[in-house]
Amino acid sequence: MKFVALFVLLAALSCVVAADRVGIVVQYDDSTFATDCVEFSGVITAYDALLSSSFGIETADFPPYGPGLCGIDSVGCPASNCFCDSNYWGFFYSKGGSWQYSNVGIGFPLDGDYQIVRDGGVIGFRWGTWGQRPTFKQFGDICIQSGPQAQKSEPKTLGLVLSLGGNCVGKVNFSVADEEGRVMPLAEVNVLAYSPGVKWEKIGLVVVDGDGKGSIALPHAGHYYFEAFNPMYIPTHTDIFAEDCAGGVAAENATDSTQSGLVLSSTPTPVQLPTPVPPKVIAVLERKNVADGLSNWALTDWNAAAWLFPWRPR
Repeated sequence: MKFVALFVLLAALSCVVAADRVGIVVQYDDSTFATDCVEFSGVITAYDALLSSSFGIETADFPPYGPGLCGIDSVGCPASNCFCDSNYWGFFYSKGGSWQYSNVGIGFPLDGDYQIVRDGGVIGFRWGTWGQRPTFKQFGDICIQSGPQAQKSEPKTLGLVLSLGGNCVGKVNFSVADEEGRVMPLAEVNVLAYSPGVKWEKIGLVVVDGDGKGSIALPHAGHYYFEAFNPMYIPTHTDIFAEDCAGGVAAENATDSTQSGLVLSSTPTPVQLPTPVPPKVIAVLERKNVADGLSNWALTDWNAAAWLFPWRPR
């Protein structure tokens, strides 16, 4: 009897140790995603995995295809109108180190002969249009070794670092990193210049190098706006006022990051745009001679200044 009891205990412990786990990635938009790790046993579907996760889902039944995924965490459509938008929740699973688009719905355990939810695998969901994929994460990035990770990851915030040549017009060096100081290779930096009374105009889009660094030449003195993008992070922005220090001669060489520049912390500061200018109407009078020798004053022209609306360019 003691031997039988010991065997049963060891079998139960082996089941606990050998619990299967799958990672889940949910991408809500271009910059925001969350992850979860779910423990399971046997053969289950993505629908089962979502029900066991910390995500809140909205589904509608479509026989014979099973449940359709309408919304996740209030993003998407309600179950009563699952196709309310041109966007939809794309369904993916990891295979060979990349995403594979699922040819079946979340209620099917197999895509062809491939088991979708498997131990050490990852399933992903992306709210968007056809062809858009969620951020790819390896199983080890989501599920830690000691057990399931039931907390969603928080999206990171980029930090944009600018270095100006003594606040003079010329080449601006900058680098892009996340809030933990890791460089962001291939991040994109949008650069816009402000034209008084007109609008913000894009002057360039720079893709930083493998070290997260890039540069752009500012053509003239004035107000410039920089915004950094990376698909896995929340965009960040900052603005600068470049001065013409040499009477129209630009400073060709920018200083390195040890000199004075503008550093944006992990909490971005809102862009301060110029105060709106109220419109003016100016009447211009011109004296004209009439054929009979009399004089007459006539209104010939007027001019109105445009409103300047504060806005955040993208």
